[in-house]
Amino acid sequence: MESEELNVSLRPEQIHIFGFGINNSLLTMIIVMIVLAILMISALARPKLVPGRWQAFWEFAVESVLNQVENNLGRNKTSRRLFPLIATFFIFILFANWFSLLPGVGSIGFYEREIALGSATDPLVAGADKYALVKSNTEITGANGQTKELAANEPVQVQSISGNTAQVVAVEETTGEGKQFLPLTGARAASGTIQTSALSPATVIKKLIPILRAPNADLNMTLAMALIAVITANVVAILAHGVGGWLKEFFPKPYVMAPLLTPIEIVGQFSRIISLTFRLFGNVFAGEVLLAIILKLAAPILIIFIGLELFFGFIQALVFMSLSLAYIGLGLGSEGAEHGHEADLDELTHTGELELEPAHTRH
Repeated sequence: MESEELNVSLRPEQIHIFGFGINNSLLTMIIVMIVLAILMISALARPKLVPGRWQAFWEFAVESVLNQVENNLGRNKTSRRLFPLIATFFIFILFANWFSLLPGVGSIGFYEREIALGSATDPLVAGADKYALVKSNTEITGANGQTKELAANEPVQVQSISGNTAQVVAVEETTGEGKQFLPLTGARAASGTIQTSALSPATVIKKLIPILRAPNADLNMTLAMALIAVITANVVAILAHGVGGWLKEFFPKPYVMAPLLTPIEIVGQFSRIISLTFRLFGNVFAGEVLLAIILKLAAPILIIFIGLELFFGFIQALVFMSLSLAYIGLGLGSEGAEHGHEADLDELTHTGELELEPAHTRH
């Protein structure tokens, strides 16, 4: 008996294209980047003095992000230099979230079958498509009288049953729509008789492996962006206040409390990474699972949840951008600028490497 199971996997699945293996989330990310590049080039390659709707849309999007950056970091060279990174965060996250809602993303792919433990009432039967799992490490006796040990939970095909013994062949799981479970070959091959009491009846579960998966439903993607954001915030703080000024953030006054406050400051840096990573990943992954469940149980109301996911996708892009700006702003306005690093900051500003607002305008 074969049953289909909803595929809820925290890890991205690997698919093969022309013999090359690639994660389905990475493939979607590449497609999103290509589509974004085409859309932006088509709108901005030949800008017009009086923009059309398409050019006006992109100009509005870019200007909105720039205003957000300047409102947080000030109207200066620093904000202009950080703008491409912040804009990339927002636009990529937004379009990646929305792209994952298109028909076919997460719902078109190929099936993978696995042998799983059946219910307690399932009988142990023989046949071409009848399987079982070995309960514990057990020896199997071959036709030549030699024995070989099968590991616990190893799948076997039950060829025949005679009394208290069964003739079995150890098999391996394969992917595809054809013959799913092939006998082990080489040194791993094993066939012979085994006590029926050592076997547990099994069932075949079919799972859909989607060709495309939302990029931000991959923890690797959200972690990479979070690391870039937090590392950038610390690099900007070092450029603004010097290494000494940056380190002072980890030893806040009163210094007598440093043994208590310093670990908190260090943990705070890691908590920023965790916050950015899991907030985006959790929301996108939960949305994927929710839409998959609604599609199976109540497809007519799916459009309502797609509308909600469009809104949540925008909110998550906005939150990631805003938090990244907040962390960078904290680095620029750190305590080190007020205690011995004004000269370094002035030098950076006058040489054009960094420009900041006067201290009185930041507060």
